[in-house]
Amino acid sequence: MQASLENIVGRFTKSLSRDLSRLIESQLKEEVRRAVKEAPASLKASPKRRLSDDAMQCHHKGCKNRSKGPRFKFLCEKHVDVHATVAEQTNRKTKAQKYVKPTKKTAGHQED
Repeated sequence: MQASLENIVGRFTKSLSRDLSRLIESQLKEEVRRAVKEAPASLKASPKRRLSDDAMQCHHKGCKNRSKGPRFKFLCEKHVDVHATVAEQTNRKTKAQKYVKPTKKTAGHQED
């Protein structure tokens, strides 16, 4: 008698938990669906924009190759390295100019 009662209770709890999980899952899906449908347009995913072929052309003067995109400053494989060396040289010049000691002429002092 005790074993059959435990068996009945066991089957009932399994059935109850399965039915509850299905009910909760369906309600949750419906809430998410409703929330997405009612969300403002600013929160919804926008369609991905593709860059035109003109925009994807290498920005190096006179080059007609396809660029590698915005991560590489719209330069093709050939000119990415060239740009990096030119940028490095420019950075060195800028740093050198920044750290020049100010003289009376560059500091804006007038001699009396």
